[in-house]
Amino acid sequence: MKAGIQFKITSSLTPNDVSILILVYLYSCHGVQISVDIFVTLIDPTIPSAEINPILEMEKQDLAIERPLPPYLEALVLHLLNVGDRHLALKLISILYCLDSLDDITQLLNLLERDCVVDNYRVKKPTRLNRYRLITRTSYIGEYVDKCLTKYHLGNFDDREELWESFTKYIHDFKASKTYSQLKYDLEPFHLDFVTSSNDDSSDKEMISFFKQYRRKLTSSEGPGILIGESYLQSRLNWEILNIYKNKSKTDPLTRQILSSLSLNDLTHFPAVHIINYLEAVFDDRYQDASDALHNYFDYMLTQNEENCFHISLLCLATFHTCMHDCPAAIKAFEEATKVARENKNTATLNLIMIWVVNFIEKYPEYSSQFHVTVEQIVRYLKFCPDNENSLIFEKAYKFESLLLMMDNADSTLVLESSFKYMAIAIQRLQFGADFSHVCKYGVKLWESLGQPALSEVYGKYLATRVPQEQCEQEIESAAIALESKNFSIVIKSLQKLRSPRLSDEHAKQLKLLEIKYLISVKDYEQGMQKVSEVTRDLDSNIMNAEWKFKFQVEHCNILLSCGMAARCLPVLKTMLDAAMESKNSLRASQSMVLLATVLRQLGKYKEAYQILKPNLHIILQYPHLERNALELLR
Repeated sequence: MKAGIQFKITSSLTPNDVSILILVYLYSCHGVQISVDIFVTLIDPTIPSAEINPILEMEKQDLAIERPLPPYLEALVLHLLNVGDRHLALKLISILYCLDSLDDITQLLNLLERDCVVDNYRVKKPTRLNRYRLITRTSYIGEYVDKCLTKYHLGNFDDREELWESFTKYIHDFKASKTYSQLKYDLEPFHLDFVTSSNDDSSDKEMISFFKQYRRKLTSSEGPGILIGESYLQSRLNWEILNIYKNKSKTDPLTRQILSSLSLNDLTHFPAVHIINYLEAVFDDRYQDASDALHNYFDYMLTQNEENCFHISLLCLATFHTCMHDCPAAIKAFEEATKVARENKNTATLNLIMIWVVNFIEKYPEYSSQFHVTVEQIVRYLKFCPDNENSLIFEKAYKFESLLLMMDNADSTLVLESSFKYMAIAIQRLQFGADFSHVCKYGVKLWESLGQPALSEVYGKYLATRVPQEQCEQEIESAAIALESKNFSIVIKSLQKLRSPRLSDEHAKQLKLLEIKYLISVKDYEQGMQKVSEVTRDLDSNIMNAEWKFKFQVEHCNILLSCGMAARCLPVLKTMLDAAMESKNSLRASQSMVLLATVLRQLGKYKEAYQILKPNLHIILQYPHLERNALELLR
């Protein structure tokens, strides 16, 4: 970032456009080989793009938008050097330095329009143009050049004068850079074949020089600002939004400098600024600032008479309350948004609301009973949407269906059917920018639930290289390791997080399980049994989760075994074995049999324990954490 530089939005050409047009000139008229990637990097930010709102457009959260280059010549030259095209960088600088007046830029554009851009490839080239590469208007480069020609022709005198002033600053700033000082001795003169020769006598040249110097004295001491296009700024804001949303980072200093340079009138054309302020405030836990930014965004949208703005704003408000863990307020906003969307018969927004509701319930299952619709009803509704709906709808429907089946202890075959449909759609959507890490996260959960830790580990390893582990999860894992080594101080410190209102349901269950294991380790069995009863009641009153219920039932049996009350484990174990057989989950069945054998040995029934373990040993031994216990029981 360069301090002190001012920026100005324009709908006409910018100095960066002139540089790109020079590259097109070299490519078309001089046969210079320029890679497609260079043109894409430079032209993409100039293409008008829709504003991205990650609060709403869930399918766009996984887009990978390249960071636009800064609007300086130095940034462009450094990019060419970084991709190994030093020769092209030197040619570009030499030609830019040859442009002595606005008329030279005009003649460059005339040359491209007259000799390079054609309607189609069937156009016969004149003999004098045999060495030129012709560019069709409908091609990627052709559309860009055509757009630049239109902008320039529609611009008035002030626009062109502003372009030249900005261009001179653009060049002057580069001459003051370190990059120029490293390259200036390698620059070679370049003859501009599109510039007509001048027959002006010396007195005319002196007069022109005098007026140029006089004009510079009249201009402000601050000098002209750097012109940037509306599309460039929107592209930069879209990149900022996704970068902040994904990485919870701060706004890039250059973007802030550009925004601070703009007038209030210019800023009103970019409501994405409010989204950036909102995301930053949410990640910094600044409730009032986030609320103000969200209201500013929708105040602007309402003034534009945007369709469906009211229920969209309610959905965003619900999302905001969810981020701030104000669940009752979020539920109220969700229900109001659903009501308005139904009244307006807006199916697309209603589908989006339903997805948000299920996501909310997955995160806060304790609030599931407060909605007027069940998760099963929502999943059924989403599955039977018309075929022309966004594929995201069906992806989410099958994902939620498989998660419901897992939680309901359904047959593994049914779970895998829904999982296959979800993964098939999700993997197809990768070509549209979806993130494979979401599929991997789901894969870890799926195969853990189905008792296949080896497959879960495959997805987990890929996920670990792409997505940093949450701090809370790291602390829980460290506390679990500390518990095994009897380092109770770390465990106690980690358990204090149970008081946090920002704790997710998954992390809360992990900590409650850790707490029960800790109580067993310190032989506080009465408190441990009380905690097991509390958790079991919570699971029964909210959405049932078979996996977590099984884990707490295991600790229930461990407490009874530690107290020497093995017989009281039998009813619990019968329930556990029945559930494992029903879902065909080999891991849970193996854990249940090892526990049953432990109970029988404590009751003195060694023969029966041996008879249970021996025929099932080939299944039990595939799980390393059960191997040691099983072999000890067979001795």
